[in-house]
Amino acid sequence: MAGIEYYFNNLDHAMFQRLVNGILVARFGEDVRLTPLQGSDGGRDGETAPYNPHFEFQVNSVRVPQKGIQQPPRKGRYLFQVKYHRTMNTRPSDARKAVISEFDEELRKNVLSRQGEERINYFFLITNVPSSKRAITEIDRKAAEIRKNNQSLYVDIWWEERVKAFLDQLPSLWNSFPNLFAGGIVPFLAGITQQNNNGLPRAVRMAVDRQYLRDSSVKFRQIGLESNLSKLFVDLDITTRDLSAAEREELRAIYQLKREYLSDSPTTEYYPQDRYFYYNSSFSTINMLLDEASNYTRKVILEGGPGQGKSTITQMLTQIYRQQLLGKNDMNPEGRWTTPQKSRLPFRIELRKFAEWLTKELGESIEEYLCFIIKQDSGGNQITVDDIQSMVKASHILLIFDGLDEVASDDLKG
Repeated sequence: MAGIEYYFNNLDHAMFQRLVNGILVARFGEDVRLTPLQGSDGGRDGETAPYNPHFEFQVNSVRVPQKGIQQPPRKGRYLFQVKYHRTMNTRPSDARKAVISEFDEELRKNVLSRQGEERINYFFLITNVPSSKRAITEIDRKAAEIRKNNQSLYVDIWWEERVKAFLDQLPSLWNSFPNLFAGGIVPFLAGITQQNNNGLPRAVRMAVDRQYLRDSSVKFRQIGLESNLSKLFVDLDITTRDLSAAEREELRAIYQLKREYLSDSPTTEYYPQDRYFYYNSSFSTINMLLDEASNYTRKVILEGGPGQGKSTITQMLTQIYRQQLLGKNDMNPEGRWTTPQKSRLPFRIELRKFAEWLTKELGESIEEYLCFIIKQDSGGNQITVDDIQSMVKASHILLIFDGLDEVASDDLKG
C-alpha cells in the first residue's frame, strides 16, 4: 500500500508542537523537559533535563522507550526548537527560506551563545516544511562552518520527512491527532496499539499479543531444544556477489543515504552493519529485511537447506514488528538490528499448518485462514474476510509464508 499521508496543514502551531512533544517523549523518555506551548520559551521548545549534573545521557543506562525508537540517544545536551509553517498557500521554496532564516537566528541567539555548563552539544530545529537537496546542502555547509570552532556541537533541521519517519514508527500517537489524517479518520494500526481498545482492533491486538508470547521461544524439534528466541538468535550475512555491478552500486548508495539519515551526527559508530555492508558488500539479513529504503526488500524469497536458519529469521522478524506494535520491551537487540522504520501489522503463516487447514476443507483462501488464526488466538472473536481486506487496505502489512519445504503435497505447493 502507499505510505500513510499526514496532513500537517490541518494543525496549527500549538498542535504541531504537541505532536513534536509526543515524539520527543517517545525518543528521550523522562530525560526531556518540555516548555510551555504558549508564551516565551527562551529559545527552547524542548531540552534534556537541566538538573542532570553533566547535562548528558549516559548511553549505557538510558531507558529504551516502550513505544518508540530502540536506539538510545547519544551522550550530550540536546536543544530543540519547533517552527511550524502553513505550506498550503506558500511556495515550498519560500517556506524553506523562512525555516533556514529561523535556524540561523536560533543558532545566533540561543545556541552559540551558551557556554560552560549551558553549552549545547546537539541542536535540532523541527519543522513541518519539506526539505530539498539545495536546502540540505545549505544546512550541511552551515553545520561544517560551525564545527570548525565548535567541534562538540552538531546542528541540523528535522524537516517534514524526518517527522513523518518518526510518526511511521509511533502509531500510538495517532489517536491524539485525528486531524492529521484525511477526513479525521485515524488508520487502523493506531487502534491496535491502544490497550483499552474495542471491537476489531482489540481482537487483533489480543491475537498479536498471544502470537508474540508463543513465538518468544524457538524450538529445535530435531534435538528437543527450546530456548529464548532473542537470546539464542544468530543473524546471517547476506552477500551482494551475485548482483550486477549496477545493482551493487545502487544498494551502496541507498545504505549510505540511510546511514546519514538515521544518524544524529556524522559518525557511523552506531551503525556497524551498514558500514560493514558499504565497504565489504556483506550485511545483516535481519537488517536487510527490516529495511524500507530499497525496493529489493519488498518481496523476498529466502532459500536454504534444513536447519540453516530460515524459519528463525522470519520468526525474529515478525517478533520485532509485534513488539513495536504492542509497545513491549522484553527483547534486547544489543545493537543487532535497527528499529523498523514503519510500524506494520505482521502475519506469519506456517505453510505446513495452512496445508493441513486446507485439507480439512475449512476454507480455501489466505484471507479465510487469517480469519481462522485471529479468531483462534483472540479467544473466539469473529473476524470476516471483509475485516481482513479492510486491514490490509488501511495498514502497512508484513506477510510471511514460512516452510514451503514442509508441505508434503505437490498439489498444495502449487
